[in-house]
Amino acid sequence: MTDWEQVSRPGPVPRLLWWLSLCVLAACVVMTFVGGWRNGITEDEPFHVQRFDNYVHTGWYLGEGQLDHGRPAAGMTQQYVYGPATMLVLHAVNAVVGVEPWDRAGTSADAYAVRHLGVGVFGVLGLLAVIVTGRVLFRRWDWGVLAGATMAAVPLWTGHAMFNLKDVPVGTGYAWATLGLVLLARDGPSSRRWVRWGTPIVLVCGIVLAVGTRPAMWSGIAFGAVVLLAFRALRREPAGFVERVRADGWVLGDLLVTVVLSWLLLWWMDPKVFHAPLTVLTKSVHSSSDFLGISAPWGAVPLWVSMQVPVLVLVLALVGSVVVVRSAVAARFRLGAVGIGWLLVGAQAFAMPVGVMLTRSPVYGDLRQLLFSVPATALLATLGMSRVLAGADRADDARVGTMARALVAGGIVVPVLMQGMLFPYNYTFYNPLAVVAGLTTSGEYYRASGRELAPDVPLHGRMVCQPEGDEKGRALREAHLNGWMDCRSDIASPIAAFRQDFAGVSTPIAQDEFWAITFQPKIQTAPNCRRVTSVSRRTLWQHLQMATLVRCSLAFPTLPAGTVEFRETNELAVLLPDLGWLLPSVDQSGYGIRTHGVRSTLVFRLPASMRGTPATLVLRTTEPARPEVSFGGVALQPRPLPSGAGFSVTIPSDLVDLAVARPQELALSAGRSGDFPMKLLSIELARG
Repeated sequence: MTDWEQVSRPGPVPRLLWWLSLCVLAACVVMTFVGGWRNGITEDEPFHVQRFDNYVHTGWYLGEGQLDHGRPAAGMTQQYVYGPATMLVLHAVNAVVGVEPWDRAGTSADAYAVRHLGVGVFGVLGLLAVIVTGRVLFRRWDWGVLAGATMAAVPLWTGHAMFNLKDVPVGTGYAWATLGLVLLARDGPSSRRWVRWGTPIVLVCGIVLAVGTRPAMWSGIAFGAVVLLAFRALRREPAGFVERVRADGWVLGDLLVTVVLSWLLLWWMDPKVFHAPLTVLTKSVHSSSDFLGISAPWGAVPLWVSMQVPVLVLVLALVGSVVVVRSAVAARFRLGAVGIGWLLVGAQAFAMPVGVMLTRSPVYGDLRQLLFSVPATALLATLGMSRVLAGADRADDARVGTMARALVAGGIVVPVLMQGMLFPYNYTFYNPLAVVAGLTTSGEYYRASGRELAPDVPLHGRMVCQPEGDEKGRALREAHLNGWMDCRSDIASPIAAFRQDFAGVSTPIAQDEFWAITFQPKIQTAPNCRRVTSVSRRTLWQHLQMATLVRCSLAFPTLPAGTVEFRETNELAVLLPDLGWLLPSVDQSGYGIRTHGVRSTLVFRLPASMRGTPATLVLRTTEPARPEVSFGGVALQPRPLPSGAGFSVTIPSDLVDLAVARPQELALSAGRSGDFPMKLLSIELARG
């Protein structure tokens, strides 16, 4: 019996492991949906709500500040990074059940919760793809179910399946595309009609879901198709190369039909991007690898894998990978349907992650950017299980087989138990290697636990969610995602949708104090903050702080004479804004702050050298703007600049004296000219 025949026809799954597989699947599916309903609003969701609303009104799937008069802003490339496929499906579900209107995405707690349940369905469909793929490759349903249980046991998948609308559907789409390619690896067209015609349908659905959500995913799926065609051409039967190519006519036909149908559906769904196929093919890969100008060292992927994948699953997946490579080499790469199928699984697991490492594409926060590799990794781990169990059963000592079965069972049961302890924040799992090595984790990166703090949110005083820190470790009023917005009301907030739950004590706070909800360890211990309450979870080897409510104090700065440019690298420019400003990088420029809403404020003192004289403030903007202006509550008259966009105001000497004594507020409001929103580039203080 050849290696590939041993792989494709293992014995039955041991009875105990079979029942454990069913229990693991059931437990993880229940956790997915219950956790999705209970979780709060995570980091990326509000921005995809913004993107979808812009898509409905302009046809471009871009966010706030990324459009200029209904078109992508200069230098903008994120229209090639994300697509609307998943949000279209989730929006249709939400509109049908009545939690959001048909013309825009909802921002209520119910809208987010139903959206989470929709993502959960995508997660379960990903499990189903792995189960069916396992059935095809192992020729047994029980091994397919074990593969599905192994995938569900990976906290990264089950945790993200509760909410992640941009990575879980991509992983599911890729898994279905791989299943379609595995079905095309068989020796000839199936005589069963549902298989024959179901194969291209599976491929089309997988491609549209994956590429329609992340356009660059076409490269991984295309690589799988190349692997399929190349190894079909290398097989021994039929004898001649030309005859082999002719015998593959049905495969080429199915692939051609799949590509055409997929592109037509993508064009219909996102015509402004997919109307030019060659452009989207090239720009999607380049834009994704250069996303936000971030790069990661080649070791980032192995590091995150070593920290976030359960140890035994990781080891068994490596065993399975070795089995695939050794068997292919032993067969001199002349493989049958099962061998090609396993190479396709290996391609899904390794091709794009290796590409990410070689191009130093952005991988940050955790492994969510590579979530699409989890289905294939689970299949390889299951292959490793089959080899470990088969080898142990051949041992002379029966205890070896018992120990092997216990080891494999523990490999899927222990991670599920850890998920139960972390629930519903399963995605915060880190394996013992991370703890032993002392590797620093990123805390509760997705902010889903913010909802659990809603009853403790104070009703008054400035609220910042996930404040940034300065070089002294102090918490700032600038939020990681919300910019200089109040977190109780901003759309990008993790708690705004749960305002009906706010019941915190109305504690008076000083002018320079503010409340903050933080999800990162470094801010939880900031020297200018003190803890009020927090959410935490514990596993067998670690204690994790999730959301923490703190009360912070940060003195407002003194505006110096001269010009202050609003750049991300300028410390003073970070301290001046108070409320109503978006982050400089929201439009990928890193320069300037954009107003958001009807009122934006800066708070500062004036230097003592200005006492007793009027002062002039010159505000330079990207476009002409004449908002209503007040300083210290007194209305001032803005004057357009003689050259360049912007305006100036004169502060009377009595207001200057007040601003020297204590901080005053410079407020910019939408005036009758309707020039808001605007982007402020710099502010200049001069005497007179």
